[in-house]
Amino acid sequence: MTPEYRGWRTREAPPPAAFTAKVDSPPEAIRWATPSVIRSLRLCRSMQPQGTAKGSTAATSPSRIGWGTALGAIAIVIALIGVAMNLVIPGPTGAQGVPGPASNTYWAVVDQSGNLLHGNAATSATMILTGVYQVTFAEDVSNCAYLATVGVGAMAIPGSDMVSVAAVSGNPHAVQVSITNLTTQMLAKSRFSVAAVCGAGLWAVVSSTGTLVRGSGVLSATMTGPGVFDVKFDQVVENCSFLASLGSTGSGSAPVGVVTVADFTGTSDGIKVATWADTGESISFSFHLVAICSSPTWAVVRASGAEYIGSSNGTSLAGTGLYLVNFTNYMANCAAIGTVGSSDLTTPAPGMVATAEGFIAEYSFWAYTFDMTGASASEPFNLAAFC
Repeated sequence: MTPEYRGWRTREAPPPAAFTAKVDSPPEAIRWATPSVIRSLRLCRSMQPQGTAKGSTAATSPSRIGWGTALGAIAIVIALIGVAMNLVIPGPTGAQGVPGPASNTYWAVVDQSGNLLHGNAATSATMILTGVYQVTFAEDVSNCAYLATVGVGAMAIPGSDMVSVAAVSGNPHAVQVSITNLTTQMLAKSRFSVAAVCGAGLWAVVSSTGTLVRGSGVLSATMTGPGVFDVKFDQVVENCSFLASLGSTGSGSAPVGVVTVADFTGTSDGIKVATWADTGESISFSFHLVAICSSPTWAVVRASGAEYIGSSNGTSLAGTGLYLVNFTNYMANCAAIGTVGSSDLTTPAPGMVATAEGFIAEYSFWAYTFDMTGASASEPFNLAAFC
């Protein structure tokens, strides 16, 4: 976290009244000056023409008056410089500085046949084989974190599909998305949303051994047990939405399974990530992780349907494993990413999130949560929309 700025110097205590009286009550700033400055003022005063003894009417020497006045003026200048050096009086607040670099997020929504529906900086999409898609962006996304979630159109119901991501060998502009149906254990066609989070921000790509491969704003990553990882950032993230996807750290084969997130026990700047095989067993897989802390379209939703934190316009549980998340923004052309994740320090049961476009004035998303049998199950989750 950014340390508190402590730029103003504390003023010294004012000198005793008897002492300040000897300089004939100078201005407020000077009366608060350091003793060394006061001594300079006293020297100035001692060099002023004093005239003759008490009762005398003789005139003072003009030459003495000139030298005394000149030296007195020099002493005053020195005194004022001393005041400036020893006192810092706050002035008006300056103009806002240039904001730090923001993260760049490129995203796309792709239908089950591999057609690009809409996106940001997405140039093309194709299905290279059943359930395996390649999405190409105008920007280099090789040094980014990737997120993907199955998401269908309005009035459609998604399946219990596992999604993983990977880079594409020889193409730094592309992301590969693989979708596996939990029930059949086979690659399956499905519409999905994918996002590449690049540059500044809070994100990490972590290997199956807990090694931090790349990231932004991240301090460390540690594997604390089979399939359990602690990721620490350089700022508080406890009031953020955590999004994660299983994925290779490069262009290799992506793991098949699910990932969940939770707050880091005992600290406000960490995220606990758990990775699971398709059987529900804790297995260590590589993953991509992003914390969304400032966005008009994100929410952390409890299993009950109540919003824990976020910027939604209301959340509700409509049925077992079926949630409605409303926003004030138009959602029809956005990509929705979701991850099963608790709103407290407990690690949630393994599961999946899928999304569907809402139909209430197109300002909402449906979120479906599934357990590892593929059945609908009410689970807490994190959601963010990229528009």
